Amino acid sequence: QRVCFQEFPQNPSLKQIMLINVANLDTREALLEHFQALPLEVLKVLCAKVCYLDVSKDPTLAAMEQKVREAIEAQEKAEAAEEPKEPKKKKRKKKVKTEEEKRLCELLIEILVNRLERPVMQQDDVMKMPLYPTEELIWDPNLVPEEHYSGDYSLALPKLNLQFLTIHDYLLRNFNLFRLESTHEIRDDLQDQIPRMRASADQDEGTYFSGSARMAVPLAGLEVMNVKRPKVGDEVPSEVRAEVRWSLTGMLPQIREEWDTLREHDVIFLIRIKA
Repeated sequence: QRVCFQEFPQNPSLKQIMLINVANLDTREALLEHFQALPLEVLKVLCAKVCYLDVSKDPTLAAMEQKVREAIEAQEKAEAAEEPKEPKKKKRKKKVKTEEEKRLCELLIEILVNRLERPVMQQDDVMKMPLYPTEELIWDPNLVPEEHYSGDYSLALPKLNLQFLTIHDYLLRNFNLFRLESTHEIRDDLQDQIPRMRASADQDEGTYFSGSARMAVPLAGLEVMNVKRPKVGDEVPSEVRAEVRWSLTGMLPQIREEWDTLREHDVIFLIRIKA
């Protein structure tokens, strides 16, 4: 805002940036909304003053700027050739950006946004993570090794040793390792129980289960009863209540007793299988 006020005090397109609240300008969407309407010359000055990046001194950006000049000259020559020798009085045409100019503007805007947007706190990312692993994490062999993993290649796992930056970094590594370890155990249970159900497609293109498993049963019904509003500062519902129905017909007595011992706060995974 200070650079805009010092360098472009009379520019109407930048006046809103000068006077807007900082809290309404530090997001990526807000910055893109204000920067996309700016011309190339203004973006070059902002990059030089804010990001300390001179377009003329950077070899990549200088080459792109040279292509922009050549494209503009070619465009002007083409427009001059199309005009008649004695043109009639007409309105002034609006200048059209070339493809090279658009690419350079997009690059400069991306540089400015990466420099000015509010950084995402690692603690906020951890708070937004689900309590239990998602489908993408469970079946990702790069993060959670499979059974045939023999140590031939390194995994993208944090190393838990005495070399850590802060106590927060140490706790974060413990959290990631514990999360991946629990994910591996959950995936082992799923890989053991799902094949026992023997899912197959029926005549109506539905899914039919011809097998049975000790701790896996087909659902008789699922109905969401209540979804509460998110709490202040959250983006997900504060509570979701659902009614799940299943049938234990044909189960052995000891297995029925295990299902009957389910109480509040016990974890049940709902799996969607399409044969």
